[in-house]
Formats: sequence, C-alpha cells, structure tokens
Amino acid sequence: MTATGMSQSSIQFEKVGMTLAVRPSITPEKNVDMLVNILLSQLTGELINSQPVRTQMETKTNMIVRDSETLMLGGILFQERNKINRKIPLLGDLPLFGGLFQHNRVKLSNNEMIVFITPFVISDTAMSEAAKAALEKSRQRLNQTRDELGATAEQLRQKMEQE
Repeated sequence: MTATGMSQSSIQFEKVGMTLAVRPSITPEKNVDMLVNILLSQLTGELINSQPVRTQMETKTNMIVRDSETLMLGGILFQERNKINRKIPLLGDLPLFGGLFQHNRVKLSNNEMIVFITPFVISDTAMSEAAKAALEKSRQRLNQTRDELGATAEQLRQKMEQE
C-alpha cells in the first residue's frame, strides 16, 4: 500500500527455458567443427528477498561432425518439483475447516534432456540466388556495423587522449 492508500504491484519477467547456441565452421575436409553451448534454466518456486530463484545448468562442448550426420548430446539431468493444490471451490477456502476439503501434493520428477544436431554443408553451387543475395546483404550490414563501431571506437580513443 502507498501513502495514498492505493496498492502497487510489479511484474518481473525471468528468461527460463533452454538456449542452444552453436558456432559452426567448416573444415577443409567438409566436416563441421562446432562449439555448442546449452543453457537450461528454470524457476524453483522459491523466493529469496522477494525475488524468484532461478536455477541454471550449462554445458559447453566442441565437436567435429561429418556433413549430414546426426550427433546426440545427452546426460543433461535435472529435477523438477511441482506443488499441486486441489480443493473444492468455496469449501476449500473456509477458515478452520477448509483443510478438510483440499489436497496438497508435491510431485518430484527427474528429467533428462537429449539434443540431436544434424549439420548440413551447403556448397556455393547448391545455394539459391535468393540465399546468396541474403548472405551478401548480411555481409554488407556486418561490414557497415564494423565500420561504424570502428569509427566510434576511434572517436572515443581520441577523446580520451585529449582529456
């Protein structure tokens, strides 16, 4: 409650779930050398200092895979704890007797995450004209951004030298 008697609430978003980041490069033998980073995060349901607690598990690996072959990453184990509250509407909310009309249960489940990755090497001859145009546009934007950042970095360096 505020001094004026109005209540305030706030909403805080937490990013949870799985994030998969892959940095591929192609070897001279047409294999795919990949740096793979898997981040798994979830809310625990607990609060510390009125803030939700989030657990994170991360695994990083580097691998070389042949073109069009599937790689399996496994062994990422995590446990989920869910509190289930069932009650009869209205009766479950009664003071003193409400507990007679409700059921609480904690469900623990062990999970394993398995990730399958299949890289494909696309040669220039197999690439469509639209894909080539999109790639060239991306390269131009990347070069433009590099130039802008380089100019900004140079301006900052000069400004710092003047001070």
